[in-house]
Amino acid sequence: MPGRRRWRGGPSRWNGWGARSPRCAVTDHAGPFGLAGLPVPARVVRELVPGAGVVGVLVGAAGPDLHFADGLVVDTRLLAGWELGAAPAGAVTDAPLAAIAPPGEAGGQEGLF
Repeated sequence: MPGRRRWRGGPSRWNGWGARSPRCAVTDHAGPFGLAGLPVPARVVRELVPGAGVVGVLVGAAGPDLHFADGLVVDTRLLAGWELGAAPAGAVTDAPLAAIAPPGEAGGQEGLF
């Protein structure tokens, strides 16, 4: 159609992106978010289910994530509509969890797709 452009493949010529895109500097933001020195995240709450609880000592927050002293991470977006209260003595986290892979060596990023 007249007036429309079609992409034909190859490096992009739009605004300098594509093969000519500049590299960005990577910055560790653990310090400003209060996460420096915390345990490495080891597991994450997958979902909240009736009767299950998340118990622990909150030691940091970054974006929507709450970090607990035992390496547990909770995405606060899962908490909408759930009650927050004190855990009874001896309570443990029994919500469904998923393991978080340990961090690898610094290196190049794999493809996004």
